[in-house]
Amino acid sequence: MNKRIGEHNNSKRGAHYTKLRRPVKIKYSEEYETIAKARKREAELKRWRRSRKLELVKKSLDSKVSGVKF
Repeated sequence: MNKRIGEHNNSKRGAHYTKLRRPVKIKYSEEYETIAKARKREAELKRWRRSRKLELVKKSLDSKVSGVKF
């Protein structure tokens, strides 16, 4: 994941959207056994409204602060 973040932040090519919002920072991540499962989850999250995504991130951050693994 660190490699990908570096690519987003240092690349001279790529999506205009990302270039305008540098530096890119990871606020939330999940791990999956296969790329197929990860892509399926990514597609699911992309269909969510922004408010629901923000709540997921908030819960994740809250659990890290309290020591609970999410």
